[in-house]
Amino acid sequence: PRYGARAAALTTVLTEVVILVALLALTRGQPYAPLDRAALSKLWRPTLAGVAGAMTALALRSHPLPALSASGGVFGGVWLALGVAGPGRPGG
Repeated sequence: PRYGARAAALTTVLTEVVILVALLALTRGQPYAPLDRAALSKLWRPTLAGVAGAMTALALRSHPLPALSASGGVFGGVWLALGVAGPGRPGG
């Protein structure tokens, strides 16, 4: 491959963002809009947990196995600390 796996991953993410923006633009103001304020207010916690796990993996990327273990631990810890899941939550 000319640009490698990272370029392919970045292209995939950017394509998904374009699709999401188009979907949101088309459904703006519709009663069946996929992401309204209520839905967005529920998404910040799991998103923050994912970002924390990803940043941990990036920081330790030169050591793949510890990066995987640490990022999973950080993701799970933030997930629980923010109350995404656990006692008193659906499925917890």
